[in-house]
Order: sequence, then C-alpha cells, then structure tokens
Amino acid sequence: MNVLVQDLKAGFVVKEDVCSQGGHIIMPKGMKITKHRIQVLRAFLIKEIRVQERTSLSNPEEEINELYESIEKYNTFVDQYKKAIEEYKKIFQGWQAGMMIDMIDIRKRFIPFFKDFSTSSHILNLCRYQSKENYFYHHPVAVGLIAAFIGLWVFSYE
Repeated sequence: MNVLVQDLKAGFVVKEDVCSQGGHIIMPKGMKITKHRIQVLRAFLIKEIRVQERTSLSNPEEEINELYESIEKYNTFVDQYKKAIEEYKKIFQGWQAGMMIDMIDIRKRFIPFFKDFSTSSHILNLCRYQSKENYFYHHPVAVGLIAAFIGLWVFSYE
C-alpha cells in the first residue's frame, strides 16, 4: 500500500526500494521504518512510499537493542569529536608558537574522523557540542565535518 511520508509510523516495512531523484537507493526493500528514517525521507523530499502492513512492535528487546546501539554511536561520536577538538587545539597552539604547518600530519589525524562520522544526524547536532570558551577550536573541526558530509553526499550521486 502507498503511504504518505507524513503519515508513516515506526514499524512499517518498505515494500519497494525507495530512490532519490537521482535514482540512488535511499532505503532498500525490507527495511523497517523508524523515526530517524522518516526524517531521512523528508530530507530527500520523498512524498510517499510503498510499504507492507505494520509489523508488530511487540518485540521490546529488539527495540531496546536498537536504542542502545544508537546511544553507543552517539557517545562514540561525541567522544571522538571532543578528542578532535583537543588535537586541533594542540596543533593550533603549536602554530602560534612558531611551528610549521604539517598538512600531511593534519590529514592523517582528521580524515579518518571525518569519514567515520559524516552522517546527517551528527552534522545537525554539531552546535550542541560546542562551548563558548573553545568556539575558536570547534569551528574549524565542524566546518571540516560539514565539508566532508557535503563531499560524500555529492560524490554518492555521480
């Protein structure tokens, strides 16, 4: 059955692959709809999708496991983000002290972080992790994450 994205509820199952306007699969057939996935569909301006009847939400153990996994990923990102800020702070203070800029070292340190955590949920929440005192150090790391996200997004449509 076809359901408008605005009417979707957690528990529906995607009946046919959902594709972006560029023809790339956003959600494969058989994927269970969650609140986050509904947001993804809205972000891609999808109006309606074909779904199977709602599955039972009576498996609380599975839902709890999914929740713990998402919390673990969130905490990992926050920890890694704070570590990246501290690393950038040390590097920047070295530059202020007269050290040369070593782009190879900077790339080695930050590119893996940008690749691992360039997801829309992390990008949308960057402002939550900033502090007024360290804004000067948060800004370049946040810009790097946003640039990595945009780059990955653009190249995924080629």
